Amino acid sequence: MKLLAWVMGLPSGIDPAAAARVVMQQQVAKPEAKISAPLMKLIETVAQYPRERLMAIMALRRRRALH
Repeated sequence: MKLLAWVMGLPSGIDPAAAARVVMQQQVAKPEAKISAPLMKLIETVAQYPRERLMAIMALRRRRALH
C-alpha cells in the first residue's frame, strides 16, 4: 500500500520508473536509511517499467482484445 500511495502521489509528468530508480540510487548512497527488502523488490519492479514500456504493453493487450 505504501508503494501505491507513493506512485499515486507523484506529481503529474514524473515517470514512476524514473522516480523508483532515484530511490534505488539513494539507497546505495545512504545505506543508513534502508527500505525493507520486500518494498525494495517492488521498487525495483516499478523501475523496470518506464512509461514507454507500459504503453507498448497496453497497446499490445488492446490489439489482442480487439481480435
